Amino acid sequence: MPKIVDFDKKKQEIMEESIDVFVQKGYYGTKLSDISDRCGMGRTTLYQYFKNKDEIFEFAIKNISSRLEDDCKNIIDDDSISAVDKINMIVEILTRRGEKEKNMIIIMIDLWLMLKRKNNTIPGKLNEHVSKLRRIFNQLLEEGVAKKQIRQVNIQSMAFALYALVESFILQTTFAGNITFEESLKSLRILIDGLRL
Repeated sequence: MPKIVDFDKKKQEIMEESIDVFVQKGYYGTKLSDISDRCGMGRTTLYQYFKNKDEIFEFAIKNISSRLEDDCKNIIDDDSISAVDKINMIVEILTRRGEKEKNMIIIMIDLWLMLKRKNNTIPGKLNEHVSKLRRIFNQLLEEGVAKKQIRQVNIQSMAFALYALVESFILQTTFAGNITFEESLKSLRILIDGLRL
């Protein structure tokens, strides 16, 4: 009797193993055979799930992005929470996720810089992910200004600054060993609390 495989679960497992291979060998140094070896399957079997490493990477970006959106949706929709507190909560979610998935973040940044110079679809996928997160900040800033919870700011510029702050925080905490994550997160909260009216 043939073994029944959960297709979606297997794709998830392949993606997770691939991230480790990308970290070890670099995106361009990784071959599909490296990924199939890591997953303990033949390349032919791997092709049943993904046609190439770009597709695996795009799947990873989409996966992370949709999980973040799901995490943020409940916060955004809760009218009992002030806009500044929502921003603080979302920043915490993003930074904790970045802390948890450091390898993926490092690959995304490294790959984005390399592929920015080439005509490749992956930077577009990364930009979509970034744009969604900026729109969340944009929406919360608009809400806060309208409800007189946040001081008057250039909303678009502040949304950009908040995202850049989170991105830089994740990158710096990945490489800095002398400051704890929790202490750094407290400092971020202090900065964001400066938006309060």
